[in-house]
Amino acid sequence: NFRFFFCKEFFRSTTGINHIDTKYLKLKKIKLFSLLKNHKLKKITSTAEHTWALILAISRNLIHYSRDVMENGKWDRKKYTNFQLNEKILGIVGFGRLGKMVKRYSKAFNMETLIFDKKKSIKNKCSLQKVFSKSDIVTIHLELNSKTRGIISKKIIKIAKKNLIIINTSRGEVIDEKFMFRQLKKNNIKYFGADVLVNDHTWTEKIPYKKKAEINKIKNKILLTPHVGGNTVEANKITRKIILDKLLEIIKKN
Repeated sequence: NFRFFFCKEFFRSTTGINHIDTKYLKLKKIKLFSLLKNHKLKKITSTAEHTWALILAISRNLIHYSRDVMENGKWDRKKYTNFQLNEKILGIVGFGRLGKMVKRYSKAFNMETLIFDKKKSIKNKCSLQKVFSKSDIVTIHLELNSKTRGIISKKIIKIAKKNLIIINTSRGEVIDEKFMFRQLKKNNIKYFGADVLVNDHTWTEKIPYKKKAEINKIKNKILLTPHVGGNTVEANKITRKIILDKLLEIIKKN
């Protein structure tokens, strides 16, 4: 990620700011510039594409098959149960830039969609409870703030449709992670695909031992990537240019 101080400004080339001490910046009267709500991000499809990569990998057991073939030399076509996406119900939680992209891509798979978003007035909008009780797959695309932290609560997870697959490429903190892990272990939730986990912004290179132990208990029901949804050559080029343009604008004014 690209970040630096310039006088009384702090620049960060990310949309999420939960890893930044905003109280300290406010105390020091330092203005924060991030990519949140920047209209130029519409050109970046990386995270939405990553969401579909997780969905497809899970629906066709790609990781398990590849491991069996490459590591164990097996060629067993009947070991796992696969399913197609055609006519399945996709629940989308958060209908901002990424949620809209995910919905657009779902049309290619002929999927029905259910959408939850607190802020927006949209067609076919429904409750969070309905999204989780009716969907075959739920994808989460929420900005982390005081209203969304823990929004996917124990109460919501409890009413999830049998064999639900949950995909999270937003922030780990929007889910009651410990309870969801227990539900995965009990087979009340079919699978979890995630690019984020609680507190992952504090990790450097390795998952903490305690968290790794939790994951190992459900390793056959979870597909994880290390917060790389938006990490593509194209995305990095666009976001860095946005920040540099903003910096040059401030320099010219001063």
